[in-house]
This record gives sequence, C-alpha cells and structure tokens, in this order.
Amino acid sequence: MSRKASTHRAPCRHTQPPRPAARSDRASAGVKTRLGNRMYRIFVRDMWFPRLCGGIRGVVSMKGAPSSRGTFDGLSILGSFHSFRRFSERRSSAQGALWDIVGVMVTITDVAREAGVSKTTVSYVISHNPRISEETAKRVRGAMSKLGYVVNHSARALSTSKTMTLGLQVNAAENRRVSLTRGAYLCELADFARQNGYDLLLMSNRNGVEGIRDIASAGKVDGLILMDVTCEDPRVDAAIEAGIPTVLLGLPDDPKGLDEVDTDFERAARELISLFKRKGHREIALVHTPEESLGKGANFAVRFRRSVMDEAEAMGITLHVPPRQDWSMPPAEKLRNMLTRYPDISGVIIDDDNTIISTPQVLLELGVSVPDDLSVAVVVPDVLREQMRIPYTAIDINLPAVAQEAVETMVRRIEHTDAPSVTRLVSQPLTDLGSVKTL
Repeated sequence: MSRKASTHRAPCRHTQPPRPAARSDRASAGVKTRLGNRMYRIFVRDMWFPRLCGGIRGVVSMKGAPSSRGTFDGLSILGSFHSFRRFSERRSSAQGALWDIVGVMVTITDVAREAGVSKTTVSYVISHNPRISEETAKRVRGAMSKLGYVVNHSARALSTSKTMTLGLQVNAAENRRVSLTRGAYLCELADFARQNGYDLLLMSNRNGVEGIRDIASAGKVDGLILMDVTCEDPRVDAAIEAGIPTVLLGLPDDPKGLDEVDTDFERAARELISLFKRKGHREIALVHTPEESLGKGANFAVRFRRSVMDEAEAMGITLHVPPRQDWSMPPAEKLRNMLTRYPDISGVIIDDDNTIISTPQVLLELGVSVPDDLSVAVVVPDVLREQMRIPYTAIDINLPAVAQEAVETMVRRIEHTDAPSVTRLVSQPLTDLGSVKTL
C-alpha cells in the first residue's frame, strides 16, 4: 500500500514566530503599562529599531566586520528591549517606565526648575561665578545632585570655545627624588579639576619653558598650574609671555602678578617653634626637604627653613641645620649623621617625607626612645601620617584643601582674567600626639 507523501513541514528553527494578531493579545499576556506597550509598539512591532540596526549592520559590513546574525545584528539588541519591556511592566507607574529611558537626559532647565532659579544662575554656579551667593549655589548643587545632573563637558567646550582642560606641569628636572606628597597632590588636583568640569593634562618639565610655549601655541589648555615652584622659577616668565591664565602652587620670590596658592609654611614654623619653647626646649635640630641650591631650590623648603630659623632665633632657641653636603644623603643616613653631629639636642623637627617615614626604624636601631630620649615633631601630609601611622606630633598638611584652593583659583582666573592677582595660604592644624615632652 502506497503511502501518501506528507505535505506537513517541520518549522525551521530560523523562522521567526508570527507576530501577535492583535494588541489585546499582548495586553492579555500581562502588559500592564500603556507606556510600556507604546514603546514596545514603536521599537519592536513597527520595526523602526530593527531597521536602524539593519542599517548599522550594513555600515559595519562595509568596514570589513562580519555581518552575520551570529555577530552583530538587530535581534541581539531587540532582546535588550524585550528585557526592558519586562522590567517596565514591574514599575508602578508609566512615569517610572519613561524615566528608565530618558532619566539620564536631565537638562540645565530641569535643574533650574528644581532649584527655583534661572538657567543663567545654574550656569553661573557651574562656572563658579563669585556673584552667586553660597546659599543659592548650595541649593543649585542640591538640585543637580537630586536629579543626577552631569555637566556635558563636550557641549560646554563647544559653546564656550574652551578646551575644558587644565595643564599641570611638575618640575621633575629640579627634583628627581621620589615624592609621596607630589603623587598625592596629582590625584587631588585631578579629582578637583574633574569636579569643576575640567580634565587635567600632566606635563613634565623636561621641555621646560618650551613645553609651556607649545601648549599655548596649540591651544591645548585653558589654564596652567605650575607645581614644584622654585624661588627663581623661569616658568613664571614663560607663562606670562604665553598669555595662559596661570596659578603657582608655591611662592616664588617674584610671582610677577600671577596667582599663588600654597600651605602656610611660615605659620607652621611659628607653631612648631612655639611648641618647643613652651615645653622648655633650648636646643633642637631641623631636618628639612633637600634644596637644590639656595635661592633656586624648592620654594616651600626654603621658606620653611628660613621661617624656622627666624622663629628659633626670636625665641632664644638654638637651632642646628645639617650642612649642605648632608642634604643629598639617603634619609636614614642623614638622620643618623644629624644625631651624631648634635648629641646635645633635645628635639628635632622634620619636614622631609622620606626622612619622616624612615625615622621610627632609625630611632629603633639606635635605641632612642621618643619622647623620653628625643622629642620629635614633623610637617607631613595628613593622609601620609594616617596611612603610614606616623606616631609624632605633626603639622598636618591638608592636601585636598590646598588642591581644591588651587583648582578653584584657576577656574576663577579663567573666568575673570582681569581680576587682581591673589595669594592664598592654607593654614594647617597641629595634631599633638605627645611626642614632644616637657623638660
């Protein structure tokens, strides 16, 4: 008996399932938000998004990338929209579902409405315009935080003809020593620059003043921060000639009208010498950050050394400073030499990071007890003292505060190029850990 050939064909596994016959069928499947249905209808049923993906796939193919569905096609992206639809169905309202799509598109108008101010006021707050009161600025920043507003730096750069980039030049040619403080400064400056809407372009000083001229002629930055400023720094003249708004992170002998920001090392010297004076000390020593040469060395090291010497003389304290040949010694060896050379001292002030870190081990090896045998006070970044557990009374340098002041001074200078120059010295607290004893 002959069997009739079956005309039934198994469905091809590549055949797409038929589209729903009616919208009500989809609704009966559990779709509860009209907005979710509408987005699904626009992007999936009417195939606008698949057509777009097809166009993208064609472009990718033209560039030599595979165009098979196994690599890049609209179906994989449509799967994401199916997932989005299922997620939207779990939302409590249509507004919530819409926010999932466009919530990241908060505009300056939304911020102004939320804060109850004009768009111009919001713009002024973003650019740190000094005419805005702190109360208004706080309200605007609160609205920005609440709505998740993020400044579109690219759009801002286009609208203002700015690069939204700050240059930061370190003076590595003058100081090749490893500096933990410099590394911490770089991180803090980068963070605060970003908070103010700027990227940071790091420059070494290997090209010196030529590097400043190059970035000025190429228009790479809107402003320049100079680190590791020396007492007679040739970069000051180069920055002025280049016409770049510039902030000096340090105090040269002659800033020539440029803005200056730094730690108040003069006040730090007064506080430390006053502490030793109150405790009855009459003979102490200073181990300071190495200087390349008097008058041309790192300005903060020169300023601190001079201030300590002046304050000690004024208060009748004998102060010993290691001779120049000891300045370039390894930190541990420098400290040992100092203790050997001045056996009668009752205390020591240290403002060199590397020496501070090695001091506990050196004193342990020498059998010197702090503060019973020797009183110790240091000048150190607070983050370094806390993380390295430096056990000494200290002037804590608040690096974030100095970095923030430097960046905000830079931003104000960019916005107001004709404003009078400023010198801002950040005072630092004295943290007494009991390492200076009373005699």
